[in-house]
Amino acid sequence: MISFVSKRIRKLSTTLRALQPSSQVASVLQVMVSYLRELCQKRRFKNVQHVLDVVGQLYEKGDREIRQGIEYLFLHCLSRMDHLCDQKQWHLVINHLPLKLREVYILQHIK
Repeated sequence: MISFVSKRIRKLSTTLRALQPSSQVASVLQVMVSYLRELCQKRRFKNVQHVLDVVGQLYEKGDREIRQGIEYLFLHCLSRMDHLCDQKQWHLVINHLPLKLREVYILQHIK
């Protein structure tokens, strides 16, 4: 997982390489969440979209532990970032979630 993310989000490669090779899924996702939060604060939405694409690829290709980590940790943290941008930008972020993840997000966070 570290290698997969490092190759696709080069900005995180140094931070991820500092983690142990056997690091838990949660550790890698937390690094990604922190980066995503930073991107939202800086209004770098093209980069936000790229991170969401990588998370979608992880979700599609990952095992059960990775999918559950994304569903519980990543999507929960994502739902707490809505205050970092205006409503229009937030809708763009959510609409850019890959379809399967968007469906999970809607089930979990939009009631």
